[in-house]
Amino acid sequence: MSNASNMQNNNGLNNNENNRASLPQIARARNFQIPDRLLAVIWETMSIACTRANQALHSDTQLLDMVEPPVWTDEETVFLVLWIARERRILEMVLTQLEVLLGLRHSS
Repeated sequence: MSNASNMQNNNGLNNNENNRASLPQIARARNFQIPDRLLAVIWETMSIACTRANQALHSDTQLLDMVEPPVWTDEETVFLVLWIARERRILEMVLTQLEVLLGLRHSS
């Protein structure tokens, strides 16, 4: 692909932004339903986590710990741990497939 085609398309967006927007979503198993309240907390906290990670990457510093972590019930803790483990597994599968498709790893 040429540099010119990587720059911008007719809509003014660069092609990488268009490609990310058109990525298919990974279907999640229906047998694991996390309560909406916890899901909202996850996504709100994810935004903060991404911001902090970006700041750490750009300033070449360590991530800071939270001063006062939230207190969760046992059931909430289980939901959160399972949700994060599932998402981590899905991300690892996607990245493995990306490596295979780019010829960086042989399929196993």
